[in-house]
Amino acid sequence: MYPNQVWSHGWFQVHFVFGIVDPLVIFVHAGVHFHALVPIIALIALVLVVMSGITGQALHYLAFRTLYERRHELTFEGMTEDAIEAYLHGLALQEETLRRWKCLHGPLTWSFVSFTLLHIGGALFFGGF
Repeated sequence: MYPNQVWSHGWFQVHFVFGIVDPLVIFVHAGVHFHALVPIIALIALVLVVMSGITGQALHYLAFRTLYERRHELTFEGMTEDAIEAYLHGLALQEETLRRWKCLHGPLTWSFVSFTLLHIGGALFFGGF
């Protein structure tokens, strides 16, 4: 399946908003207290996930902007639409390799979720909120 068939644009917008709001809420929750290992690891994982997300967003933006600009340059030079599509297909394959950052972003996200659940479980088990 293609990514746009799996994740709708609306879901990506929700993902994007949570990627901005959640770190702020979590940092407010953490305050300046770094006294337990699991919450610290969860916070580090969060920072890595956010940095990975920002990097992926920037890479995709640059790749799509390059494709868009190159299409206009080739059109201005008078290339046929078929020749432009063939040329841009090669560039699009290069952009596809940029999507491999998900191989880092996904596991980092799941590690963050796992440590967050451990933190919540520990807080409930030991009676602290």
